[in-house]
Amino acid sequence: MEDFAKHIVVPWDFTERAEQALAHAFLLQKGRVGIKLAHIVSKEAEVEPAKIKLQEVIDKVKAEKNFELTMVVRRGNIFKDLGKIAEEFNALLVVMGVHDSRNRRGLKVVVKSPVPFVLVKDFPLHDAYREIVVPMDEDKKNRIMLNWVIILSKYYDANIDIFKPFLSNSVANTKMKGQLFFIKKNLDSNGIVYGVKTSKRDTNFPEEVFRFLDEIQADMMLLMSHTFKKYIKKVGENKTPILVINPLKAKLGGFS
Repeated sequence: MEDFAKHIVVPWDFTERAEQALAHAFLLQKGRVGIKLAHIVSKEAEVEPAKIKLQEVIDKVKAEKNFELTMVVRRGNIFKDLGKIAEEFNALLVVMGVHDSRNRRGLKVVVKSPVPFVLVKDFPLHDAYREIVVPMDEDKKNRIMLNWVIILSKYYDANIDIFKPFLSNSVANTKMKGQLFFIKKNLDSNGIVYGVKTSKRDTNFPEEVFRFLDEIQADMMLLMSHTFKKYIKKVGENKTPILVINPLKAKLGGFS
């Protein structure tokens, strides 16, 4: 078994949602990065039986993909311990299947985590990440997303779509122009290919973002954790994976 220095952690509850998360983890996995299944049980007596079940999953994946997953099984609470596990194993990302991304307890885990979360509701649309959407308003905190934009673009050769609101307020519009100047300077200097699109006038920006995601069949959207709740209220039936980044605890890394 290869000794991986970094991991993508996939919470595993033996459901189809977990299988969907694993499928995305394999698209995200690059270089010397492992994939670790994390299962949390409520009683100590459940630990060993869970390990046996997880080993069956690992063996099945090894036979199908010639890639050996690793696992961690702990007694605890997923809402309290998942972030700790991610930090312990030097996780680049946590890829988690969610039934409802508006679940309040789940939201708390995601927005407070120092490790970015990718929330998924379905299997990947494509065999690679082709379209990544980055909603960007005038808030300077959102600039942290550019670090991940650069990483994702370079590793996956994806199209980057910067999606900004239509702003009629002159002060906000001036700030947005400064934001765009900063974005273009950073992306251009890193050789990132991108496009900038503007939402329609007099529309709800989060709703427009999800409409755009559906329109282009996006493979991922990036959001900062402080804006996450605002967008999730408008998610509707959209199933685009969402990469959520904490601006105060943003963790960066590479896949090597």
